[in-house]
Amino acid sequence: MASTVTYEVWLLDPLGNTLDVIDEWLYLKYDRALNNVGSLELGLDGGYPNFSSIKLDGRIVIWRDGKIDTDTTWLIRRINKTLDEDGTMGISIGAFSANEILNRRIVAYDDGSTYADKTNVAADNMMKQVIRENFGTSASVAARNISTYFSVESDTGLGPTISKKFAWNNVLDVIQDISLTTISAGSSVYFDVVSPAFNTFEFRTYRSQRGIDHTFPNGISPLVLSPERGNLTSVLRSFDYTGEATYIYAGGAGFNQFRYVATASNLDRIGATPLNRREMFLNATQEGVAQEVDNAAKAALRENRPARIFQGRLFNVPGTTEYGVHWGFGDLVTVEFDGESINCSIDAVQIEVKNSEEQITATMRAIET
Repeated sequence: MASTVTYEVWLLDPLGNTLDVIDEWLYLKYDRALNNVGSLELGLDGGYPNFSSIKLDGRIVIWRDGKIDTDTTWLIRRINKTLDEDGTMGISIGAFSANEILNRRIVAYDDGSTYADKTNVAADNMMKQVIRENFGTSASVAARNISTYFSVESDTGLGPTISKKFAWNNVLDVIQDISLTTISAGSSVYFDVVSPAFNTFEFRTYRSQRGIDHTFPNGISPLVLSPERGNLTSVLRSFDYTGEATYIYAGGAGFNQFRYVATASNLDRIGATPLNRREMFLNATQEGVAQEVDNAAKAALRENRPARIFQGRLFNVPGTTEYGVHWGFGDLVTVEFDGESINCSIDAVQIEVKNSEEQITATMRAIET
């Protein structure tokens, strides 16, 4: 349907200085995923006059109805110029959400150091320590400090207390693993790199959900989605068991009989069929004490649950179901479909704008305790 909202696309240089407000573009597609890196594609006419200003790590800001949509700024990593068979020149820009910054560093510290071994630290604070020690003022090598461009939210200590070892691991992997551990503990902490202003980046953590709780009946401005209400279509309800593991062995440090092996299992899932004991071994040698290996086993069990997904296209119904007004990325909502009523987290959004038409698709994960 024709979009009634306004879009502005800004081009910034790698330092965050505004270079251009791009008035004319051919298409715009972008997606955001919880605890992960989103992607963006922007198509321009081949005659775009400021092509030479499009640089590596230049930034793209998407303003939707005057707000930075999905709270992030996009970093350019691919620049294409094409010529079609009919002689038409085109430009396409590929960019990633600011979470991609986390993928650029490793925990560049030895095992046993306070930088790589964390004991009894609130999970959200642990995430922030990792960022400060590998991107910020606490980095042991001054050249790794980019705090001028990338800040970290103040500690809040709202997550569960955990212990982790992660020497020489990728930072994004470490932060994702910490979050997964909190989810398995039943006290979820999520993270994101957001843009509080169009030319800034900040690492933040979120307790329980990334966005706002709109579940029925006790959430803030409860929102119920269903085909019958006219605000949900193109529904996919998926029960995907292909990657399921129901019994986890996690091996800590040591060898043979001296190696501690933790186990984690789900008897209900194992008993679903006579054949559903599905075992997996997790190499957890990077973990320290037995409790950390136990936690790794529990996290793997949760990570390898069956995927229970709602995916659908949400209609922007004026006054009731408007994206950016009544719901957004990371929010919790209630979905009614085929006799089910279930609370879901909007874990991903995909937005495409072309020829003044806007299509928004949300991927929703059923919330499981």
